[in-house]
Amino acid sequence: MGSKLQTGLLLTLGPIVSLIGWMGLYPAGNESETVVMAQKIMDDPVMAQMGITLGYGGMIALAMGLFFTSRGIATGDGSGRSYTNISQVLFVTIIPIMLMSAGFEFANTEAATIAEGALMQNLALATSSSFGLAVGLGVLLLGVAIVLEKIQHIIVGIALSLVGIILPISSLIGENGDVLQMVGWMGYMATGLILGVLTIRDSRNS
Repeated sequence: MGSKLQTGLLLTLGPIVSLIGWMGLYPAGNESETVVMAQKIMDDPVMAQMGITLGYGGMIALAMGLFFTSRGIATGDGSGRSYTNISQVLFVTIIPIMLMSAGFEFANTEAATIAEGALMQNLALATSSSFGLAVGLGVLLLGVAIVLEKIQHIIVGIALSLVGIILPISSLIGENGDVLQMVGWMGYMATGLILGVLTIRDSRNS
């Protein structure tokens, strides 16, 4: 399997697997109160563990795909190189953050009391609170690099840049930015998927 095809598969399958986990299996997906989230996870631990595995696993796969895309640009000599020197570091940093958050959520599934479960859920949310900022800056820089390098359709680069602006803003304004945050996350998944399809297409043409 070529490296470009591998990157394309990570970018394509990551969002799909993640959305199945979060929207199809994770039992506490529509809740905002941590106590309620913890209780729903404790009520259905098997489904929660499946959702957590697919949800975080898909997000890690997407982050890896974005890292490899950034690294490919950074190792070249084009005008986008300086931007992806930073973005690839951010995408690598995201992975341990997600692993830690997933660990706290798994602990929630095995909590003995609701107080313990809520504590684990709060720790998971606190750990992942910086995720939007890191992802936002990473995709913003990658989007700018794609526009400058013209390695994919310019619309993909512009879309990534917009997502990179929306995500940090929605993270900073907290609960008041729920709608904006949803737009940012769905845009993040969608642009990752489109970038993956284009990368797979390029791997077959090269």
